[in-house]
Amino acid sequence: MKTIYGKKCLFDTNILIAGRIENHSFHSQAKEIFSDLGENRFTAFISVQNIMEYSSVLMKGYGLSHREMRKNITDLILLPGIGVIYPSPMSTDLYLEMIEKYSMMFVYDLYLLATAISNGVEVIISADRDFSKVKEIEFYNPFRSSKN
Repeated sequence: MKTIYGKKCLFDTNILIAGRIENHSFHSQAKEIFSDLGENRFTAFISVQNIMEYSSVLMKGYGLSHREMRKNITDLILLPGIGVIYPSPMSTDLYLEMIEKYSMMFVYDLYLLATAISNGVEVIISADRDFSKVKEIEFYNPFRSSKN
């Protein structure tokens, strides 16, 4: 199993959702990842893109109000060991290179990857197996019991 300890990691939105929704089938595994984060075993980041997607899913899919969403995002950003990353001009250049190389992936996922890589992130933590096809960054799926 790949380890994320000591590395700079980006949470994909599906990890954030699983950690927030108590009846989610992977809630306990997501909570374990956040526990490891709280124990400073790795450094985690979310991107502005994650914040927008997370907000949309929780409000439209789970009925959170704008007020609840604002508090939820604020609490997430204030977690020890987590930071917010932003796209840069390098992110856009990298995205444009990757869009042909990984044409089978959604453009939103590619832009998330480009933002992560351009910010020095080493690992993406996600349940989305498409990320495993990308050579420029490590992939870790905490919801699989076997080797990723």
